[in-house]
Amino acid sequence: MKISVHLTSVLFALSCSSIGATRIRTKKSSKSLQDYPEVSYKVVFKNKWSAKAHSPLYPSSAHWSSPVVASHNKNWQMWEKGKGASEGVEIVAETGSTSKLKQELNAEASVHDHVQGPGFFNSVTQQVNLPDLTATTMAAHASSITMVAPSPDWFTGFDTVALVDGEGNWFRKVKVIVFPFDAGTDSGTTFSTGNVATKPRGRIMKMNAKFCWENTDGVFLKEGKVKPVGVFTLQLKTN
Repeated sequence: MKISVHLTSVLFALSCSSIGATRIRTKKSSKSLQDYPEVSYKVVFKNKWSAKAHSPLYPSSAHWSSPVVASHNKNWQMWEKGKGASEGVEIVAETGSTSKLKQELNAEASVHDHVQGPGFFNSVTQQVNLPDLTATTMAAHASSITMVAPSPDWFTGFDTVALVDGEGNWFRKVKVIVFPFDAGTDSGTTFSTGNVATKPRGRIMKMNAKFCWENTDGVFLKEGKVKPVGVFTLQLKTN
């Protein structure tokens, strides 16, 4: 099948996308962008953060704020490792509130759709379903965020993950295994630290073992490693 110049440019953009999560698993489909210019994905967020898998500092009130997932093009990023957090991302990371972030999403022409799921306590449930997310030929990437709560400014999610393979077909399934990040806006070192604004503001950093040793009281560390804290799954709808 001949691929148009426009579609070729989209596929090149996908190959150049940046990714804020380190583990992505995909399954292919036969649905092409040309035949299906708009599709919907079922979105699920599953908890992997626990006292057993992570630090003994795991808080008894551990929970996730309302997760937000957006579809967008290559020219926009909800957040990016190594860059400063937007006001909306800062507020999510520090308080869990999504109001400002959703204002940013609604004002951004590069964003096609965004959905929000319910927050939940890890002791009560282990996963939540979000509303279906639509994606298009011009918005074939997705990003997400949810606050690690309680915490000073820690969150998880993924940055600019492609929903299309190199052959121009929508992925049937995209599974993103996510790790904790520091928003660079608060200098607290424990889950319950009071507000300690970072001045000057820092950059978004992945909370790997080195970061946790140097910048926290060892949160998330178990046997010298930081394990994943959650999994986002996007499943292509068949209808």
